[in-house]
Amino acid sequence: MSNNLVILQGWMLLKASNLRTETVDGQQMAYLRAVLDTDTPVVGGRHTVVLVGEALEKARALLALHGGEVRVQAAVKGKLLTFRGRSIVQTDDVTFVPAELEVLA
Repeated sequence: MSNNLVILQGWMLLKASNLRTETVDGQQMAYLRAVLDTDTPVVGGRHTVVLVGEALEKARALLALHGGEVRVQAAVKGKLLTFRGRSIVQTDDVTFVPAELEVLA
């Protein structure tokens, strides 16, 4: 498994249906799995992002305000986690640009 610092900016798709809670070492951990498009998927511009901590709370607030699915301009700073050939970005540091938001649901 490798860990690298990344900063990404693009359109993030948030869905309330992707909110999960898992038990890790006996403690509950909530997270939201999102998709961030920085370019077209064909050239590797689609990234899976896992929002935790403060980033999760910001996403929950947006979803509560606008419904169960939104697409918003976002910038994330996080760790690129690669395991068994699959990569995700885990972040608790996200900035949303609410003026650039589409309500989808």
